[in-house]
Amino acid sequence: MIGSHISHYKILEELGRGGMGIVFKAEDTKLDRTVALKVLPAGALASDDDRERFLREARAAAKLHHSNIATIFEIGDALADGASTPQPYIAMEYVAGSTLAGMIADGPLEQEKIRAIGRQMCEALTTAHSAGVIHRDIKPGNVMLTEAGVVKVLDFGLAKVEDDPAITKDGSTIGTIAYMSPEQARGEAVDARSDLWSLGVILYEMLAGTRPFVGSYDTAVLYSLLNETPAPLPDAVPSDLRHLVGDLLSKDPDERPSSADEILVRLGGMADDSETPALVRRRSPLIGIALVAVVLIASAAVGIGLMRNRTQADVRSKLLPRLDSLLATSTYDARSADTWEAFDLARRAVETLPGEPYVQELVGRATGRLWVDADQPIDVSIRSDSAGRAAWKPLAGAAGQTVPRGYHQIRIRSAGFVEQDRLVFLSDSTRLEVTLDASGTVPEGMVRVDESERPLRMPYLDHLPARQVTSFLMDRFEVTNSQFKAFIDDGGYTDRALWHPSSPDPAQTFVDATGRPGPSTWSLGRFPEGQEDYPVRGLSWYEADACARWMRRALPTVYHFNAAASFFAAAYLLPGANIDNQGGPLPVGASGSMSGPGTYDLAGNVREWTANGSVRDGRRFTLGGAWNDPPYSFQDAYTLDPLDRGETNGFRTIQWLGDVVASLNESIELPFRDYATERPVDDVTFAQFQGYFGYDPAPLNPILISADSSDADFVVEQVSYHAGYGTDRMTAWVFVPAATKPPYQAILYFPGDWAFGVDRPMPDLPPAKDYWDYIVRDGRLLVVPVFRNQFDRGSELASSTPAESIVYRDHMIMWSKEVGRTVDYLLERGDVDPEALAFVGLSWGSRVSPVMLYHEPRFRTAVLEIGGLRFQRSRPEVDPFNYLTRITLPVLMLNGQYDFYFPLETSQIPFFENLGTPLAHKEMRLYETSHSLPKNELIRETLAWFDRYLGPVER
Repeated sequence: MIGSHISHYKILEELGRGGMGIVFKAEDTKLDRTVALKVLPAGALASDDDRERFLREARAAAKLHHSNIATIFEIGDALADGASTPQPYIAMEYVAGSTLAGMIADGPLEQEKIRAIGRQMCEALTTAHSAGVIHRDIKPGNVMLTEAGVVKVLDFGLAKVEDDPAITKDGSTIGTIAYMSPEQARGEAVDARSDLWSLGVILYEMLAGTRPFVGSYDTAVLYSLLNETPAPLPDAVPSDLRHLVGDLLSKDPDERPSSADEILVRLGGMADDSETPALVRRRSPLIGIALVAVVLIASAAVGIGLMRNRTQADVRSKLLPRLDSLLATSTYDARSADTWEAFDLARRAVETLPGEPYVQELVGRATGRLWVDADQPIDVSIRSDSAGRAAWKPLAGAAGQTVPRGYHQIRIRSAGFVEQDRLVFLSDSTRLEVTLDASGTVPEGMVRVDESERPLRMPYLDHLPARQVTSFLMDRFEVTNSQFKAFIDDGGYTDRALWHPSSPDPAQTFVDATGRPGPSTWSLGRFPEGQEDYPVRGLSWYEADACARWMRRALPTVYHFNAAASFFAAAYLLPGANIDNQGGPLPVGASGSMSGPGTYDLAGNVREWTANGSVRDGRRFTLGGAWNDPPYSFQDAYTLDPLDRGETNGFRTIQWLGDVVASLNESIELPFRDYATERPVDDVTFAQFQGYFGYDPAPLNPILISADSSDADFVVEQVSYHAGYGTDRMTAWVFVPAATKPPYQAILYFPGDWAFGVDRPMPDLPPAKDYWDYIVRDGRLLVVPVFRNQFDRGSELASSTPAESIVYRDHMIMWSKEVGRTVDYLLERGDVDPEALAFVGLSWGSRVSPVMLYHEPRFRTAVLEIGGLRFQRSRPEVDPFNYLTRITLPVLMLNGQYDFYFPLETSQIPFFENLGTPLAHKEMRLYETSHSLPKNELIRETLAWFDRYLGPVER
């Protein structure tokens, strides 16, 4: 419509649009002035209700005359150029400035600015309420601030006019959920106190930088505002504002202030103009301005210099240590609050000290870059809170935006296309490729999951090879009670064509508490009152499968669930998930716990049936855990009898976008080992194993390949020596500390799977050094052997996962011999203390450590990082479980309680409890991480353990 006319108004540009109209900037050609012209969208022209509500806004606003309310100039009905149907329009005051929503998007506002905005909003509401007009849609997007700081309240499209009751319908929920009062959200009659609630929400948001009641979707926000108490405001908020906001957000209207006038007084509305902040100050004598200017010019050089010096000193003494601490204690799955704080501190640091190398290093560790590639223009927003309470922060563009590192939720929007949410790990450079689906091409409530080939990240299934999963659609939320009721009402329990052939008679077998067909948690064929948006639960596998067929969809396979669940982000997801909570399930989406493709509550709320069964017992996999399950259940490959109708059983569906791959639905062998009941082999059997592990004391014939002293803290030597079997030679990297003198304490490091079969020399993997460099920098000699099939020492072994093959057994034996030969080499050097040797194992190195430690008795102690027992069996002669009880040296275990490789209850704890070390000399430390550790904690605990059992390093 740009350039066209409606009546005597020429359309110049579009300013915005909403459910009640499109607003244009227009030229009034009669009076030669700029106006805001609001027109009813063409698609709504045939709706009498929309026309009536549109005109109601004009009538309501036209009654109001106040400097803080946008003025209505004219109401009309005219043909636009080229149109055949007249369009209603409202011509109103054009306000040049910014919306309050745009200001809040940048974070909390200054308190005096907040008071000034609040006072002016109260003035507007007092005028409206006195005229019998209740706005009912007070929100930051409907509040403009002019360039002079004057507040203008806009958009009375949902206003309730007391003298026009015929067009005011109670019993319906209208407005913007995040800002509406509880009584308005319930569809009850509202009065002026509803607008005051909305004002309280805005004040909270201006003070905290986030809304008090938030969620990823309307159901989550609605649940929050009806049931939850907002998080406390920041400590810096004065008590009078804190109490005012608390009173305004009372869920009982009788407990709120009675009028906007009362709030105006509490905000300091009678203050003298000399105390009014610059935001609304409009009287400034010229003499005063001139005097201030002279003083500022005269003192500029001295004042700015002192301020800069003081700021730089503060950054060096306070900000940089805090930033360094945040970065050192975080992990790749760090809490979102830490990543944003580090990001903000990094930006402040580089603004103040832009050229300092140390600052640049910290900034590089705190920030990254994000590119979002799409074939359409897009808007991108970001937030980090895994509970979904934080507001979305718009990014300036989609190409190369500077962002905090870590896990973040990304929202992508484009006009005419389906909105997409993603959980993304942002590193130094992240490129996100987006396939946009045109509006109407994806079923309501489903999201696209892109094609992938991922290994199964579940501890009992991670031995299976990665499978190709083509793109598919998945329900954003679990299937709800109301959706399942539609299945029942359509005869779902009597249509045998929908049911699996092995299912018993559904109408007779699957009944509710009163004997009627339906979930076990229902009564009289109905779900509990008020729970239409809660996940349906109390279902057998057969019921879930039949409903999925009725919906013309399918239950996900474990491979589809794995593709969507983001198990690797467990430490980020679980704190926001409804899991390990005795309070019961939540409405779908209420927790805000979002996995990679925009699916919610795959972690917790209810367990979800999948298509696959178990070969061993015919049970069916149910994944993700429920509200009352322990956190590790999220990654647990749990199976149930398909007839089980426990209260935690629910489901969601998928829709294949390509051909159905039947093999993905096949039953799966579940290699579970119950270490709580399993026992190691007896001593006689164990003694027979030891003949495999010996090696002849052949000469090492060591060779120094290279030496590099470019690092001030250590010299790096690459050496080779005889491996202990055949004619093989192995290499090792030896880090010799510069700060201490021999004889050195020496640490042998056995790395994780990142070193397995990479077919590259170790120096080509710089991140690897971060796992061990602190040891040598503290003054201990460190050796990192290149074991068989690590780095560039390839072999025929395809996987490090335990297996009952001879090849796997032989490699375990080779690794044990290579550990022994490396110790031989260390002692032959002549600069190592033979009484001060230690072992460090990471992940893979930790889980094989019992075999290594038993056959190398010269170690005095060991530190095992993120390790545990695996559930796949190997031959008994190399099974770590058979060695655990026979290990007696001091051992420190450092683990993440959400580890997806080594579950806490079934893997980590059995490892620790079966360890033969006396209790006084073994310890286990748990951190709120998955398969990673906070670096500062790792350093602190490891070095303290070495000090305890090897003695402090002498410098």
